[in-house]
Amino acid sequence: RSPGRADAAVPQPPADTGFGAEIRLSCPDEGAVYRIDPDVSRDSQRLEIAAETQLELSRMIFTVDGVAVAEVVTPPYATHWPLEVGVHTLVAVRLTASGDEVQSNAIRITVQD
Repeated sequence: RSPGRADAAVPQPPADTGFGAEIRLSCPDEGAVYRIDPDVSRDSQRLEIAAETQLELSRMIFTVDGVAVAEVVTPPYATHWPLEVGVHTLVAVRLTASGDEVQSNAIRITVQD
């Protein structure tokens, strides 16, 4: 065996993305501004919140302003949240089968009337 081949067979740790490298919110974009359309039903005005992870999870909890709004147990890890006027902080929390809890990056968005 050549040294290059042996090195390639060694598992490498995940790259550090700056968010603990374990979970990150991928949608929506940080600082995004949304406007509620008065001509469209409020029930149909929802924002997708999505997270990415390479870890095996028992569940993913999405929070808005510290309040759980959805729990997802299988990929894709995403939900739709009904728009509410204000400045909001979105976070995803992963829970492993062993009970470990890790938070994603926080994303702040603004929803206007």
